[in-house]
Amino acid sequence: MTSATNNRLTTSITTTEADQMASLHLIADSIAQQRQLAARSMLTHPAMLSCLTFSLIITYFFTRALSTTSSSGEGDDTCPYLLLITWPACIMVYLLAAAHTTHPYLEKAGRTGTWVWLWRGGTRYKHRRREQSRSPSRSSSSTSKVGGDDTPVQKDHSGRYEEDEEKEGDVMLVTKYQNRVIGTLVLRIIHTEEELWGHVRDAVVREQLYQQYTPSTPGTGSCQPVVGVIRAWTVQQHLRGIGVGKNLLENAVRICRERGVNGPVFSDCHANEVLGLPVVCNGELLRRERWAREVFERVKREVDDAVGV
Repeated sequence: MTSATNNRLTTSITTTEADQMASLHLIADSIAQQRQLAARSMLTHPAMLSCLTFSLIITYFFTRALSTTSSSGEGDDTCPYLLLITWPACIMVYLLAAAHTTHPYLEKAGRTGTWVWLWRGGTRYKHRRREQSRSPSRSSSSTSKVGGDDTPVQKDHSGRYEEDEEKEGDVMLVTKYQNRVIGTLVLRIIHTEEELWGHVRDAVVREQLYQQYTPSTPGTGSCQPVVGVIRAWTVQQHLRGIGVGKNLLENAVRICRERGVNGPVFSDCHANEVLGLPVVCNGELLRRERWAREVFERVKREVDDAVGV
């Protein structure tokens, strides 16, 4: 699955360690950039600006009252100097509060840009068993997981975690410009309903995916869920808006269609998910999340129309 522009911009599946490491670093950088957006949203939120303004006003009156209680005749002279100390201190506390509140994004960036996240991690939600309520048509004929928490892995000499050879790992798409990774997408193929619970929390979405399943064995009522979930999707910041990200999504959809995999859908715990920070931090991030999902749905419709699905 390769596309090229002027023989310099290419999108393809990568299995090389160098490209995978570059992709992981790119994903980690995009999460760190989310911290900047969250901090900016917090600092420019009307409620936070009102708190800062109120604290500066209170500080002004307190400083003025303090200066007037000093020796007579010196009140008008000492007040400006005290404000030069107290107001910058208030602004510094304001900035430090934003940095501390958005620090979880840096912690997540450190956890994400690793082999463990690529081959073993990917969901913070516990896989839920529903043996009693699961309908016969949704029972899985296999209990194996692909890249899940229970997947046996081995660590080779390079520090990379690898799955059993019989099991399929995540599909990593990369877009390269002049042999440099500028965009990446990580697609996981889910083979069990149990693992799908960890990536898709919306029962309506899961039901729609179930309705697309076909029996794994003709003549039996059982089927094995096979769904593609996107765990990461990002492009270098200064190259966004030129179609690189859309091309990655198109290739991911085509891979699923060619392999007979349902979806794909965004994982609810994808790399760039919006963390549960105070609401004043999430305005811009939520807007980008909605935009990404709208673009993704539009890309799926375009690909399906092109292939006649």
